[in-house]
Amino acid sequence: MDPLVESPTSSPSPTTTSFSNASSKKKKQVRRCRKCLKMIHDGKWVHVDVGTPKAGVMCDWDWKDSYLPKCRRCEKPIEGHVISASDGQMVGKYHRGCFSCVRCNEPFPDKSFYVWDGMPHCKLHYHESNGSLCAAASCGQPIEGPCAVADDGSRYHPEHFVCDWEGGADQPPTRRAKCTNRLEDYWEVGPRKYCSERHAMWAQEVAYQAELKAKQEGRATNDAKGSGSKATKRRTMFIEQVVDKMAL
Repeated sequence: MDPLVESPTSSPSPTTTSFSNASSKKKKQVRRCRKCLKMIHDGKWVHVDVGTPKAGVMCDWDWKDSYLPKCRRCEKPIEGHVISASDGQMVGKYHRGCFSCVRCNEPFPDKSFYVWDGMPHCKLHYHESNGSLCAAASCGQPIEGPCAVADDGSRYHPEHFVCDWEGGADQPPTRRAKCTNRLEDYWEVGPRKYCSERHAMWAQEVAYQAELKAKQEGRATNDAKGSGSKATKRRTMFIEQVVDKMAL
Protein backbone atom coordinates (compact mmCIF):
# COMPACT_ATOMS: atom_id res chain seq x y z
CA MET A 1 0.00 0.00 0.00
CA ASP A 2 1.22 3.46 -0.85
CA PRO A 3 0.42 6.02 1.88
CA LEU A 4 -1.13 9.36 1.19
CA VAL A 5 0.27 12.63 2.39
CA GLU A 6 -1.94 14.64 4.70
CA SER A 7 -0.28 17.95 5.41
CA PRO A 8 -1.21 21.55 6.16
CA THR A 9 -1.54 23.84 3.19
CA SER A 10 1.39 26.13 2.62
CA SER A 11 1.13 29.88 2.11
CA PRO A 12 3.30 32.07 -0.15
CA SER A 13 6.71 33.12 1.14
CA PRO A 14 6.49 35.67 3.98
CA THR A 15 9.03 37.81 2.10
CA THR A 16 6.41 38.57 -0.51
CA THR A 17 3.17 38.27 1.45
CA SER A 18 2.09 39.37 4.91
CA PHE A 19 -1.20 39.47 6.82
CA SER A 20 -2.75 42.54 8.45
CA ASN A 21 -5.66 42.81 10.89
CA ALA A 22 -6.84 46.17 12.12
CA SER A 23 -6.79 46.53 15.89
CA SER A 24 -10.18 46.50 17.58
CA LYS A 25 -9.12 49.62 19.51
CA LYS A 26 -8.37 51.57 16.34
CA LYS A 27 -10.55 52.65 13.53
CA LYS A 28 -10.48 50.04 10.81
CA GLN A 29 -8.72 51.07 7.64
CA VAL A 30 -10.61 50.58 4.42
CA ARG A 31 -8.67 49.14 1.51
CA ARG A 32 -9.61 48.03 -2.00
CA CYS A 33 -8.87 44.48 -3.15
CA ARG A 34 -6.75 44.62 -6.27
CA LYS A 35 -8.45 41.51 -7.69
CA CYS A 36 -12.18 41.99 -7.12
CA LEU A 37 -11.84 45.81 -6.71
CA LYS A 38 -14.30 45.78 -3.82
CA MET A 39 -13.72 47.80 -0.68
CA ILE A 40 -12.53 45.72 2.27
CA HIS A 41 -14.68 46.69 5.26
CA ASP A 42 -13.95 43.82 7.64
CA GLY A 43 -10.38 44.91 8.29
CA LYS A 44 -8.90 41.71 6.89
CA TRP A 45 -6.56 41.93 3.96
CA VAL A 46 -3.31 40.45 2.76
CA HIS A 47 -0.32 42.42 1.46
CA VAL A 48 0.95 40.84 -1.75
CA ASP A 49 4.07 41.42 -3.84
CA VAL A 50 5.56 43.57 -1.09
CA GLY A 51 8.51 45.65 -2.29
CA THR A 52 7.59 45.34 -5.98
CA PRO A 53 5.75 47.64 -8.39
CA LYS A 54 2.81 45.23 -8.15
CA ALA A 55 2.48 45.60 -4.39
CA GLY A 56 -1.08 45.85 -3.13
CA VAL A 57 -3.67 44.18 -0.95
CA MET A 58 -6.20 41.44 -1.53
CA CYS A 59 -9.30 40.58 0.44
CA ASP A 60 -9.14 37.40 2.48
CA TRP A 61 -11.37 35.44 0.09
CA ASP A 62 -9.51 36.41 -3.07
CA TRP A 63 -6.15 35.70 -1.50
CA LYS A 64 -7.27 32.17 -0.56
CA ASP A 65 -8.77 31.68 -4.00
CA SER A 66 -5.51 32.80 -5.66
CA TYR A 67 -2.87 31.17 -3.49
CA LEU A 68 -4.30 28.14 -1.67
CA PRO A 69 -4.55 24.77 -3.46
CA LYS A 70 -7.98 23.92 -4.88
CA CYS A 71 -9.86 20.77 -3.95
CA ARG A 72 -10.30 18.60 -7.04
CA ARG A 73 -13.78 17.60 -5.90
CA CYS A 74 -15.43 20.87 -4.84
CA GLU A 75 -12.91 23.24 -6.50
CA LYS A 76 -12.81 25.43 -3.41
CA PRO A 77 -9.58 26.53 -1.65
CA ILE A 78 -8.24 24.11 0.93
CA GLU A 79 -7.49 25.56 4.35
CA GLY A 80 -5.84 23.40 6.97
CA HIS A 81 -4.93 19.84 6.06
CA VAL A 82 -4.83 18.68 2.47
CA ILE A 83 -4.93 15.08 1.18
CA SER A 84 -2.71 14.20 -1.76
CA ALA A 85 -0.72 11.22 -3.04
CA SER A 86 3.02 11.14 -2.44
CA ASP A 87 3.69 8.89 -5.45
CA GLY A 88 1.80 10.97 -7.99
CA GLN A 89 -0.72 8.24 -8.88
CA MET A 90 -3.63 10.36 -7.68
CA VAL A 91 -3.87 13.76 -9.33
CA GLY A 92 -4.85 16.83 -7.36
CA LYS A 93 -5.56 17.59 -3.72
CA TYR A 94 -8.67 17.14 -1.60
CA HIS A 95 -10.39 18.37 1.54
CA ARG A 96 -10.68 15.49 3.97
CA GLY A 97 -14.48 15.78 3.79
CA CYS A 98 -14.41 15.67 -0.03
CA PHE A 99 -12.19 12.61 -0.26
CA SER A 100 -14.52 9.81 -1.40
CA CYS A 101 -15.20 7.61 -4.43
CA VAL A 102 -15.71 9.82 -7.48
CA ARG A 103 -18.37 7.43 -8.81
CA CYS A 104 -20.63 6.84 -5.81
CA ASN A 105 -19.44 9.52 -3.35
CA GLU A 106 -19.12 6.89 -0.63
CA PRO A 107 -16.26 7.46 1.85
CA PHE A 108 -13.60 4.84 2.49
CA PRO A 109 -14.56 3.31 5.88
CA ASP A 110 -11.55 1.00 6.04
CA LYS A 111 -9.26 3.90 4.97
CA SER A 112 -8.20 2.10 1.80
CA PHE A 113 -9.03 3.06 -1.77
CA TYR A 114 -8.03 2.55 -5.39
CA VAL A 115 -6.90 5.03 -8.06
CA TRP A 116 -8.26 4.97 -11.60
CA ASP A 117 -7.52 7.72 -14.12
CA GLY A 118 -5.84 9.73 -11.35
CA MET A 119 -8.95 9.80 -9.12
CA PRO A 120 -9.95 7.87 -5.97
CA HIS A 121 -12.39 4.97 -6.37
CA CYS A 122 -13.98 2.43 -4.07
CA LYS A 123 -13.19 -1.22 -4.72
CA LEU A 124 -16.31 -1.97 -6.78
CA HIS A 125 -16.08 1.06 -9.07
CA TYR A 126 -12.34 0.68 -9.58
CA HIS A 127 -12.81 -2.88 -10.82
CA GLU A 128 -15.80 -1.86 -12.92
CA SER A 129 -13.65 0.76 -14.66
CA ASN A 130 -10.76 -1.70 -14.96
CA GLY A 131 -12.93 -4.43 -16.49
CA SER A 132 -12.03 -6.82 -13.69
CA LEU A 133 -15.46 -7.69 -12.28
CA CYS A 134 -16.25 -11.39 -12.48
CA ALA A 135 -18.39 -12.00 -15.59
CA ALA A 136 -20.24 -14.93 -14.01
CA ALA A 137 -23.94 -14.10 -13.63
CA SER A 138 -23.86 -15.56 -10.13
CA CYS A 139 -20.99 -13.31 -9.02
CA GLY A 140 -20.20 -9.91 -10.56
CA GLN A 141 -17.72 -9.12 -7.78
CA PRO A 142 -14.16 -7.71 -8.05
CA ILE A 143 -11.33 -10.06 -8.93
CA GLU A 144 -8.06 -9.74 -7.03
CA GLY A 145 -5.57 -12.56 -7.34
CA PRO A 146 -6.08 -15.58 -9.65
CA CYS A 147 -8.15 -14.69 -12.71
CA ALA A 148 -9.43 -16.73 -15.65
CA VAL A 149 -9.63 -14.78 -18.93
CA ALA A 150 -11.90 -16.17 -21.63
CA ASP A 151 -11.13 -15.91 -25.33
CA ASP A 152 -13.51 -12.93 -25.64
CA GLY A 153 -11.61 -11.07 -22.90
CA SER A 154 -14.21 -11.46 -20.15
CA ARG A 155 -12.76 -12.23 -16.74
CA TYR A 156 -13.81 -14.66 -14.06
CA HIS A 157 -12.83 -15.97 -10.69
CA PRO A 158 -11.42 -19.39 -11.72
CA GLU A 159 -14.00 -21.20 -9.56
CA HIS A 160 -16.82 -19.36 -11.36
CA PHE A 161 -15.62 -20.07 -14.91
CA VAL A 162 -17.44 -23.37 -15.34
CA CYS A 163 -19.28 -25.35 -18.00
CA ASP A 164 -22.66 -23.96 -19.11
CA TRP A 165 -24.28 -27.37 -19.58
CA GLU A 166 -27.44 -27.10 -17.47
CA GLY A 167 -28.83 -30.61 -17.76
CA GLY A 168 -32.43 -30.95 -16.56
CA ALA A 169 -35.12 -33.56 -15.93
CA ASP A 170 -36.27 -33.40 -19.55
CA GLN A 171 -32.89 -34.73 -20.73
CA PRO A 172 -31.94 -38.40 -21.18
CA PRO A 173 -30.62 -39.93 -17.93
CA THR A 174 -26.97 -39.55 -18.95
CA ARG A 175 -27.47 -35.81 -19.62
CA ARG A 176 -29.53 -34.68 -16.62
CA ALA A 177 -26.74 -33.61 -14.28
CA LYS A 178 -25.63 -29.98 -14.37
CA CYS A 179 -21.92 -29.74 -15.18
CA THR A 180 -19.69 -27.72 -12.87
CA ASN A 181 -16.32 -28.51 -14.42
CA ARG A 182 -13.91 -25.57 -14.50
CA LEU A 183 -12.96 -24.43 -17.96
CA GLU A 184 -9.43 -24.51 -19.32
CA ASP A 185 -9.65 -25.77 -22.90
CA TYR A 186 -13.34 -25.31 -23.70
CA TRP A 187 -15.86 -25.33 -26.53
CA GLU A 188 -17.79 -22.18 -27.35
CA VAL A 189 -21.24 -22.19 -28.96
CA GLY A 190 -22.61 -18.70 -29.40
CA PRO A 191 -22.22 -16.94 -26.04
CA ARG A 192 -22.06 -20.17 -24.05
CA LYS A 193 -19.04 -22.19 -23.05
CA TYR A 194 -18.72 -25.92 -22.43
CA CYS A 195 -16.05 -28.14 -20.95
CA SER A 196 -16.22 -30.68 -23.78
CA GLU A 197 -17.29 -31.05 -27.38
CA ARG A 198 -19.90 -33.55 -26.20
CA HIS A 199 -21.60 -30.98 -23.96
CA ALA A 200 -21.40 -28.40 -26.76
CA MET A 201 -23.16 -30.80 -29.15
CA TRP A 202 -25.83 -31.61 -26.55
CA ALA A 203 -26.46 -27.88 -26.09
CA GLN A 204 -26.83 -27.42 -29.84
CA GLU A 205 -29.37 -30.24 -29.96
CA VAL A 206 -31.41 -28.70 -27.14
CA ALA A 207 -31.35 -25.27 -28.78
CA TYR A 208 -32.31 -26.73 -32.14
CA GLN A 209 -35.28 -28.62 -30.68
CA ALA A 210 -36.47 -25.50 -28.85
CA GLU A 211 -36.19 -23.47 -32.04
CA LEU A 212 -38.05 -26.09 -34.07
CA LYS A 213 -40.86 -26.23 -31.51
CA ALA A 214 -41.16 -22.45 -31.46
CA LYS A 215 -41.50 -22.34 -35.26
CA GLN A 216 -44.17 -25.03 -35.19
CA GLU A 217 -46.14 -23.03 -32.62
CA GLY A 218 -45.67 -19.78 -34.55
CA ARG A 219 -43.58 -18.18 -31.82
CA ALA A 220 -40.49 -16.00 -32.26
CA THR A 221 -37.24 -17.95 -32.09
CA ASN A 222 -34.28 -17.12 -29.95
CA ASP A 223 -30.83 -18.23 -31.09
CA ALA A 224 -29.12 -16.96 -27.91
CA LYS A 225 -28.03 -20.48 -26.95
CA GLY A 226 -26.34 -20.99 -30.28
CA SER A 227 -28.41 -23.59 -32.15
CA GLY A 228 -27.01 -22.28 -35.44
CA SER A 229 -23.51 -21.57 -34.21
CA LYS A 230 -20.52 -23.75 -34.87
CA ALA A 231 -18.78 -25.19 -31.83
CA THR A 232 -15.34 -23.61 -31.62
CA LYS A 233 -12.52 -24.73 -29.38
CA ARG A 234 -11.03 -22.05 -27.15
CA ARG A 235 -8.36 -21.82 -24.48
CA THR A 236 -8.51 -20.04 -21.12
CA MET A 237 -5.68 -17.74 -20.10
CA PHE A 238 -4.89 -17.60 -16.39
CA ILE A 239 -3.37 -14.45 -14.93
CA GLU A 240 -2.80 -12.84 -11.55
CA GLN A 241 -5.06 -9.80 -11.21
CA VAL A 242 -2.81 -7.34 -9.37
CA VAL A 243 -4.09 -4.01 -8.03
CA ASP A 244 -2.42 -1.11 -6.23
CA LYS A 245 -4.55 -0.43 -3.20
CA MET A 246 -3.67 2.74 -1.31
CA ALA A 247 -4.13 3.60 2.33
CA LEU A 248 -5.34 6.79 3.92
